[in-house]
Amino acid sequence: MKTIKFIIFLFIQTSLMFGLTYEPIEMKSGGMLGAGNLRFLFDWGYLENNSSDSSTFGFGIDFGLNEKIDLQNRIKYLNYNYGSYDWHNWEEILKWKLGQVSAGPAYAIGTGLAIPLHKNESLGLIAGLYISSAIKDIDFDFNAELSPFYLTYADLGKNPVTGIVRKERPSSIFNINLRLGYKIMPILKLAGGFELNQFFSGKIKYEKDNEEIETKEIPGGSAWNLILGARLKPKGYPILFDASISLGLSEKSPYDWRIKFGTQLQPQSPNAEW
Repeated sequence: MKTIKFIIFLFIQTSLMFGLTYEPIEMKSGGMLGAGNLRFLFDWGYLENNSSDSSTFGFGIDFGLNEKIDLQNRIKYLNYNYGSYDWHNWEEILKWKLGQVSAGPAYAIGTGLAIPLHKNESLGLIAGLYISSAIKDIDFDFNAELSPFYLTYADLGKNPVTGIVRKERPSSIFNINLRLGYKIMPILKLAGGFELNQFFSGKIKYEKDNEEIETKEIPGGSAWNLILGARLKPKGYPILFDASISLGLSEKSPYDWRIKFGTQLQPQSPNAEW
């Protein structure tokens, strides 16, 4: 135990400073953009889970309100089982810098809302802790996030025969993510990590003529996912490219496997941490 504590202490004390930074494709960085700086994000992902699949386009714009606060905007355009594409949960997050020692990791917290754009989505709260740091060519990111804590029921439709309306308050999820990256070339970085999903119980409610008939509980559970990725950063240019593959390792995992490709652009920061 003393050896582990010493390694952690040494890692923190020899870490590099994190200022302007790109976000990991699967999570968030503890670093900040800085006042007036912008970051544009785009990604495409495809996943399969048992007999179902989903294809998603993700868009994001982040803005540094000042040196300690970033405003992050995220929105998704997705289809399910080759159906039509629809806009889905719009996330508005304020990321606050907690602090950073002269040679240590960057800490930030995030608070925000998941705003429903589709009838089968719910209003949710988001809260998270984000830590990032590095030693020479090795960097790490750690996230602990409640995403989201649902506040409302979503309307899943009305049975045309019985007239019963099915509403759902989905399981809230506590996510823990840990990612390690290693720069093998000046323009190429490999990354690996894991994600732990802890699902809390949700509820399904049945109504008819605006009166509740029955309520059932959606059981909670936990799941582990493995994430592997690569990042390409042309030297001296304010853009980078990401690719990742994720594997669900547990029965409760939200996917059997998932692939994701993304790009980020920071016009004012061609040499930001990546």
